[in-house]
Amino acid sequence: YGFNAGIFLTIYQNIVSVTIVSTLSLSGVIPTKPLTWNLVKVWLPVNIIFVGMLITSMFSLKYINVAMVAILKNVANVLATSKETYFFKKQHDRQVWISLMLMVCQIST
Repeated sequence: YGFNAGIFLTIYQNIVSVTIVSTLSLSGVIPTKPLTWNLVKVWLPVNIIFVGMLITSMFSLKYINVAMVAILKNVANVLATSKETYFFKKQHDRQVWISLMLMVCQIST
């Protein structure tokens, strides 16, 4: 459609998500923990990595198509789970493996 500002679309989606979660939390529909400095310290690195993933995905769309970005994300999930199982001996339940197999089936179609 000629829209060249994908990062602003991501920012808009994040603002809408925060607004919805805050509204649901304040109305008592969903429980949330109060924001403390310890909670921020724990989750800040995870959020920085996640935002970095979002930004790099948006910028990668200039060079590869949406289907390839989706495939790369799914492959990364499958590889990360497999490595956890092999290297760290972490056991995943059946639902995790079924969802990963569905990702693989989606990749192969």
